[in-house]
Amino acid sequence: LPGALPLLGYALRATWDRRAERMLTVAGYRDAGGIHGAIASEAERIYTEFPLATREVTRRIMLRMVSVGPGSRETRRAVAPAELTAGLDAAAARAVVARFTQARLVSGDQDGVEIAHEAFLRAWPRLGDWIVEDRAGLRLHGQIRDDARAWADVGRDPGSLYRGTRLAHARSWRAAGDNEAELSGLEREFLDASVAEDDSRQAADQRLRLRERRQNRRLRALAGGLAVVLSAAIASAGIAVASGRSAASDRQLALSGEFAVQSQSAVTTNLRTADLDALAGWQTDRTVTSLGGLLSSEADPYLGSLPGLRYEPLDAAVSPNGRLFAVGGSSARGTGVQVWDLAAHRLVADFPGGGPYLQGVAFSPD
Repeated sequence: LPGALPLLGYALRATWDRRAERMLTVAGYRDAGGIHGAIASEAERIYTEFPLATREVTRRIMLRMVSVGPGSRETRRAVAPAELTAGLDAAAARAVVARFTQARLVSGDQDGVEIAHEAFLRAWPRLGDWIVEDRAGLRLHGQIRDDARAWADVGRDPGSLYRGTRLAHARSWRAAGDNEAELSGLEREFLDASVAEDDSRQAADQRLRLRERRQNRRLRALAGGLAVVLSAAIASAGIAVASGRSAASDRQLALSGEFAVQSQSAVTTNLRTADLDALAGWQTDRTVTSLGGLLSSEADPYLGSLPGLRYEPLDAAVSPNGRLFAVGGSSARGTGVQVWDLAAHRLVADFPGGGPYLQGVAFSPD
């Protein structure tokens, strides 16, 4: 295996130092700690030869060549020389890479540098301690690295950017300690674009909330004006009654006015009820008041409903072609997502059992 011969060489040299006269013995091999013990001794010897400032550079360089996945096992990672020494003291970084390369614990060329063998990750206790101390950060950085590459591969599609909890975790990690220096150029662009997109989304949401508040104020003012009109209509109805309108006509007029009032009251709570009440008022008695109520309801019409929605909505998304609408939420049985045909208002898919938490709903770009 690549890198295996240097590891064997360490073990043989350590065994030779414990030889019996001119013979390598099993006892000497065991006393040397085997391959892992020889590797650990060599790495620790090199590390302790460095001054204190260079030892910190060593820690950061070694961790950059380690990848921590979702499991508990770490693997080595090839890193471009420029990325390996970025943000570090240049002279100290070159000395560290050269010394460990000379000892054949690190190998590489102008395209990439990596730990010579997976065994080194578990043989050197100090490196193992560094990984344990920063395991969560290494895993998060690895995820950012993979997601940034995926974002670049799809043409920097905004749909691949971070948002919500994932963006919050990434921003918190980036701001901690020296983690900013650990990011590559592409990773910085990815996080910067995610922050900009999130800020833009929040600003748009704020503008929408302000517009809704202004609309609600206008509707309340309109309702007050219609109430005045209604009062005038009722007064006119009283005069008409005094003038000899029939009891049936009186009831029709009063009922029409009642429907108009109910329609205006429901505008801010239930558009469907508002439209139905306005239409009922017009059909009951075609007066100026009922006509005004009907026209007002058409200013903000009821567009339809989604029958059979069985989750308390937490997030929603529209497909890129505008044909499908996905609603994700929770119920007593857990989370799930329902997908609807917007034109037909028809349920086309139901994906229950999404676990106890649902962070968001989105369609893939394709």
